[in-house]
Amino acid sequence: MANKKDFTRRTRQRRRAIDVLYEVDQRGRLSAGAIHKLAERRTSEHPTQTGLPGYSRTIVDGVADHLAHIDYAISSYAHGWSLDRMPVVDRAILRVAIWEILYAGDITPAVAIDEAVKIAKLISTDNSPGFINGLLDTIATVKPGLLAQETELSAVEDDYTPSFDDSDFASDVDFADEIYDDEEYDAALDDGSPLGEDVVDREEVAPESGEKPSEEEPAADEEEESEPEADAADAEPSEQDGPADEVSEDELLADYALRRGSADDDKDDHPTLFD
Repeated sequence: MANKKDFTRRTRQRRRAIDVLYEVDQRGRLSAGAIHKLAERRTSEHPTQTGLPGYSRTIVDGVADHLAHIDYAISSYAHGWSLDRMPVVDRAILRVAIWEILYAGDITPAVAIDEAVKIAKLISTDNSPGFINGLLDTIATVKPGLLAQETELSAVEDDYTPSFDDSDFASDVDFADEIYDDEEYDAALDDGSPLGEDVVDREEVAPESGEKPSEEEPAADEEEESEPEADAADAEPSEQDGPADEVSEDELLADYALRRGSADDDKDDHPTLFD
C-alpha cells in the first residue's frame, strides 16, 4: 500500500482533482457543467479546507472539457467491464490519468500511469491498481488514434451543415405545416397552387392510404353501384327478341277462346294449351 509520505505536491493535487470528480459522480450528476460548477466552489477558500490548487483545477476543467471522449476511451478498452460497473473512485482515477496521458503535454504517459496506480493503492480496492495499470497502458498505446478520432468527430460536429433543404420535404404532407407558415399554407390552398412540386392538399388525400387516387383508377367511393341482375322469370323481353314474343293480352285471350271452343268438337285433332 502506498504511503501518503511518498506523495509529491503534484500527487496531492491529483488527489484533490480525483476528490472533486468523485463527489460529482457519487451524486449522480456527472456532466461537464456540474464538474465546472463544483470546481469553482472548491477553488474558493473554505473554512475547513484550502482552495483547490491550480493544477487540480486544470485537471478538473480538462476532464470536464473532454469528458465524453475520456469515457469513450474507458468503455472501449476496459474489456469485460462496463463504465457503470466500475467503482466510482476508479472512474475518477482513470479520468484524471487519461486526461494527463492524452492532453497534458508536460506529463509523460509513464508518469501519469505511475501516479494513478500509486493513488489507487491508497484509496481503492486491492484489485484496482492492476486493472488501472493495464487499462492505462493500453490507452497510452492507442493515444494517437484516440486523439485523431476526437479531432475528426469534433470537426464533423463543428462543420456540420444539413445536406438537404426544405424542398426535400415538400412532398411530405405531414411536414407541410412545419416548412411553411400559416399564411403561405392558407394562400396555397385558396388559389390552388401547390406547396411543393408534388404536394397535394390534405383534403384530397385518401383517409386510409394517405395517397391521392390516380386518374386511371377511380377511388373506391366513386365506383358506381351495380344493379342486381333480375331473375330470368322476371326479366322483361328486350326489343331484340323478335315479333313472336310481342303478343298483346287481347290476342292471347282471343286465341285461348278459339282453341277452347274447338276443343269440344275435336279434342284429338285440336289439343288445348293445357293438354
